Amino acid sequence: MEAQLMGSSQRDHRYPIYDSTFNLHRLSPIFTGTLPLTNASMVHHAKQFQDILAGDVIRGVRLDYTGRVEVNDRAGPLLEVTWKVLPEPENWNPKKPNNGQDLLQAVATGRGMIVTITYTEMEYYAIMLRSANHSQDRRAESPDETGDFEYLPLLLTRMPNALRQAFREYLESNFDCRVSSQLLVLDKNYMFAALETYLSDLVSPLDNSTTDDRTNSSILKGAIRDVLVTLAPTFITLPDRPDRPHGIGKCDIKIVKEDVPRFVEVGRRRSWTPHEVANFETPFFRAFAYYCYDHLALDIAHETVSIERIACSAFVLGQGRLKLTDVIDDERQARASRRLLDNLVDLAARSPIVST
Repeated sequence: MEAQLMGSSQRDHRYPIYDSTFNLHRLSPIFTGTLPLTNASMVHHAKQFQDILAGDVIRGVRLDYTGRVEVNDRAGPLLEVTWKVLPEPENWNPKKPNNGQDLLQAVATGRGMIVTITYTEMEYYAIMLRSANHSQDRRAESPDETGDFEYLPLLLTRMPNALRQAFREYLESNFDCRVSSQLLVLDKNYMFAALETYLSDLVSPLDNSTTDDRTNSSILKGAIRDVLVTLAPTFITLPDRPDRPHGIGKCDIKIVKEDVPRFVEVGRRRSWTPHEVANFETPFFRAFAYYCYDHLALDIAHETVSIERIACSAFVLGQGRLKLTDVIDDERQARASRRLLDNLVDLAARSPIVST
């Protein structure tokens, strides 16, 4: 996965999770010892990992003398590695120089950790995240365990495979942890619930006030715009031709922005009997299921039908991948994006770690 060119990256001071596509991996609790991880103590890890990347061989992956990863000749020479606490979005200020208080900021007070690997032409990231409810992370990871661990279940990476493997090995060697070798699995029901929850959060008032349907429709069309659902290949084998599987290939279904509020409204007002189509509990996909059944003769609730990706203006959620759009000071969208990210962290905390 390629990073942005440094020309645009240097001008871009947005929160690092926004407007980039990340791979999602499961991360076990990391052992930190008796001292908490702070910006100051993580300088050591940044220097150590930079020294590894600048060497002749990085865990079996050969680098040239400039420190450039051979799998990406456009990156240029390695400049620096930084390893810091990632604050909450409202406290993010990359232009602010480090002072004594910043250096003492601990991981426990922030959203997690961010590692930035800077080459002359490219910038790569690894971000380790916890949910807003830190105690929930701890209970999900190891309910009977107390000790010197940080619970950061979700690892987001935007870097080439060779660099990702090197970082994974560094984490496992220095923090006595494990990183899943497979991307985080997002099943069909999870994908549906993610979009449905996002839609609900967008139209839910921030206080005790109420909004009418016209206002809610305008909010949805502005924040979500078009919705694109990609059905993954689904094949079945017919009894008379076991050697020739039949079915549909990858299929994109687009709901234009004017119809998104209509789908939500129709889904709220109508339900269908089981012989017509599966009756989803959530309104948007209740209407979407009927639409697919009526126009494509496709029951999306069937076990052979899977969802590869859901994309809209606010986010793109695929199998083990995520892209969140910058919320641009929109409180409702910021809340919805925070919930989406928290739910992914919670899912990671409940998921198994698969190592190869």
